[in-house]
Amino acid sequence: MTIEIDLSKASGRNFAGKQNGRAFRELLEIDNKDMNGKETIVLKIPENAYGITSSYFVGLLGTSMLKSKTENDFKARIQLQNANDSQRNCMENAIHHVFIANKITRVF
Repeated sequence: MTIEIDLSKASGRNFAGKQNGRAFRELLEIDNKDMNGKETIVLKIPENAYGITSSYFVGLLGTSMLKSKTENDFKARIQLQNANDSQRNCMENAIHHVFIANKITRVF
């Protein structure tokens, strides 16, 4: 199964804040679709997006990240469409930090 997340369906062109990411996750019912942590996730970023912050990305996909056994397992599951280098780097850092934080504090 493939889970498609189209950020053009979210409001605005700047995607910021963990709460906003979680709210969009709930709206899309991602928890009902990402049951076993093996589904491919396609994240479509609108070409006119100003940016996506690491906090938004964590709110949107933090739970899905940790359903994967490792950071590399999650990276293999996610496909980023239309992400520029800055957005890609931000998301890579967010993924890395979620897995480190979870090991230290059990954030999720």
